[in-house]
Parts: sequence; C-alpha cells; structure tokens
Amino acid sequence: MKTIAIFYNNGGVGRTTSTINIGACLATEKKKKVFIVDLDNAAFLTEALQIEGGNYIADVIREGRKLTEEDFGKTTTPNLFVLKNRRNEISDKLFQSTKSDGSKVDNIFILKELFSELDGDFIIFDCPQYYELPTLNVLAFADYMLCPLEVSPKGLDTLESMLHVHKQTAKINPELKMLGFFGTKVEMHYRRFKKTIPILKKQLGELFFNATISKNEDIVTSKSKFFKQTVYEYGDVKAMQEFTNLTNEILLKIQ
Repeated sequence: MKTIAIFYNNGGVGRTTSTINIGACLATEKKKKVFIVDLDNAAFLTEALQIEGGNYIADVIREGRKLTEEDFGKTTTPNLFVLKNRRNEISDKLFQSTKSDGSKVDNIFILKELFSELDGDFIIFDCPQYYELPTLNVLAFADYMLCPLEVSPKGLDTLESMLHVHKQTAKINPELKMLGFFGTKVEMHYRRFKKTIPILKKQLGELFFNATISKNEDIVTSKSKFFKQTVYEYGDVKAMQEFTNLTNEILLKIQ
C-alpha cells in the first residue's frame, strides 16, 4: 500500500481539495481501495464529504491501538474511505509519549504504528499547514510527499522551504520520495501565470508536474455544505479531467 502525504507550508493552496479528488480519481477511475486521512486542524476534509460511520483520528491516537478498516467512514464514492477529524484536536501534545518518570517526549512514529496493519492500495493524508509534530509523524513513514503549489507570490515564497523539509525528513525516513509540485488555482489567461509556469518547469525540472488545477468555483461548490461531493460526483468535466491528468501523472511517477 502506497502512502502519500499532501503537504505545503501555506494555507489555502488546495491540500484538502487535492486529497479528496486525487483519492476520488484513484477510487473511481482506477478502481483502487483508497483511505484518506483528515489531519488538518480545520477539519475541512471531514466537513466537505458525506461520511457514514467511522471514527475520529484523535480518539484512535488516544486509545493507542492499531487502525482497522472499520475506523474509516464510508463516503458516497465506492472504494473511498475517510478517517475523520474534529476541529482543533490535532496538536503536538497528541503526538507525545509518556516516559516511565511521567515526563513527556515527542514521538514521531505514532502514526506509523497505528497504520501498520491497514490493507488497501493507497493512504492519502491531508496534512496540517505547518511542519510540526503531526506532519512529521506522517512524513516519518510516508512513501511520497506531494505539494500543491499556488502559483502566486505567497505560494512561491515557501517553495524552497518545501525542498528543505523533504531533505530534513529524509534523514528520518530515507524511503520518503519527493513526488513534486503541481500548480493550483491556475488562471492561464493571466499574463503572470503564462510567464511563471515555464520558469517553474525550468527551475524544478521533473519535480514540477505538467498537470495543473485551474481556479474553479465549481470545485468549491462541490465541497459546500449543500453538495458535499467530489468533482467526480458533482460532474464538473473540466475539473474531472484536470484531476485525472494529475492522478495519471502521479501513478507514472510512482511506477
């Protein structure tokens, strides 16, 4: 089973949207069994989908037991399952262990132990915004790191830091591979986008995906409280094609 950590050290870049729709594409188009995990404190992923049953990740961590498939709630997309989250429950404190003398110590392998017996094709994590203990727990056992990159000054400012994160985390998890960066909220009719994309491709080489995700209000609508659907259920043809192209490119890189 392949584990993908979707992480970028900025808010609003499309981590949750990407987690949901890459997972939906793998489940619907590729017929894979996919587990997605909401680890972000905002819990937007849990709120964005219709989920039946399942448990919350903080509860399982506190119980200190291994995850089973029954811990994941069912979505309206076949083969797509969610480990839910509540707002403001993910913190460094949750990922600390108690020593024999009663003191607390950071533990970067809690999630690795929790997920060790789960059986499927893919686990995809919607990581928190910051490179702190919860995110480090994911990267400490993930196979791949994937970065949605908002093609804007805000997004580009932290590009180098993401490469540094991978380099540092690879010292803990040598198996962690950088899948690369893909553009999000892209508006190619704007002059700055037309100029920036070729520069990114030149700077990052194979680490910059050919597939990009356009700025699209229908994607936002599909996750609204009323609809709560993936783009594959909502039926936005353009968004479906873009996420299918992205997922195909991910699979090629993994193979």
